[in-house]
Amino acid sequence: MLQVSTYLKIKDNFININEYNGLLKDSFYIEGAIELSIYNTKVIDIGMWDYVDQLWSYLIEGLVKINENKEFKANFPDQPIEIKFQPINDNVLITITANEPQKAFIKKELFIKTMALHAQDFFNKLVTFKGIVLNDYAIDFQNIKNLLKNGNY
Repeated sequence: MLQVSTYLKIKDNFININEYNGLLKDSFYIEGAIELSIYNTKVIDIGMWDYVDQLWSYLIEGLVKINENKEFKANFPDQPIEIKFQPINDNVLITITANEPQKAFIKKELFIKTMALHAQDFFNKLVTFKGIVLNDYAIDFQNIKNLLKNGNY
């Protein structure tokens, strides 16, 4: 029902972050992609690659907002792609607009839990790479911890 994968862009290839142990070309601008499918609707695909660490930070910020029943809207870090999360009762409408909007509707609690766990895995792996400073992502780790704690996950 919810599938999430994160890839690093290494030269011209996208490699799943969990399968990569090499060096990052630039520890400040980490190129990569997130694939997100909700009930077989791909709302984010590899073609929407960007600065993947910043994109995960934005998504976490969105999870915090919808956890507070507030709408979230932002653009990808360096692409004209809009992210929108609209809480509707116990659900959330996710809209990603690149050329045409891709929409999906899912239980808010499931979306928050699954995305927070994937974000946690991403940042835990990211900080193992040479040149990455753990403190740079302290707010993200704290937000993830709070989301998982508040949701009793």
